[in-house]
Amino acid sequence: LELCTAVDDEFRLSQHEKSAICASSVSLATLWEQLTRACDDPAFFSVASGVRSEFSGVSSLSFSAELLRTSGCQRFGFGCRDVPADDGDVLMVTGISRGGCVEAWNDECARQRTPWKRLLLCSVVLSVNGVAGECARMRNELSASTHAVLIVCNPPSVHEALLMLRAFRTAAPVPPGSAFWAAHTAHGTARRDHVFV
Repeated sequence: LELCTAVDDEFRLSQHEKSAICASSVSLATLWEQLTRACDDPAFFSVASGVRSEFSGVSSLSFSAELLRTSGCQRFGFGCRDVPADDGDVLMVTGISRGGCVEAWNDECARQRTPWKRLLLCSVVLSVNGVAGECARMRNELSASTHAVLIVCNPPSVHEALLMLRAFRTAAPVPPGSAFWAAHTAHGTARRDHVFV
């Protein structure tokens, strides 16, 4: 359960717009590797899925992330899976590449002590440069752009992240009621300091 606590701590930091010391991309990569390996053990997955925190089951904070790459040949540095949803499809972050734009973004967020702006494992991308609701169009926008403004939500707790990982690994739909981003797709972003661009 120590691993669940460490992961939950990172998700908890992502739910408050409060300056705080947070893990760098290298530390996050190690944490995500440990979590994905541990999830291969059905006993761990069963116990960890029952872990609940104060943020389990709540709507997630949304934020904008601005990623720049030098050319169309360079990758933004994250893997994603299409997640169909009634309120509009989203892209779920399934991995973050070493040396990519997302890793650089996360390191800058750690330096600036803005943990709520880091892209974490199981984050969902709501829009890419204003394109939202259709995974194919968001992917096309990512591949065609060297400058991408993403609107993103991180899971509010390890519980929601594990639900997303289970859906990803089994190619199953996201369980009903577990779309922590639903409030943002249903009404646009709830944030006043950014809009879908």
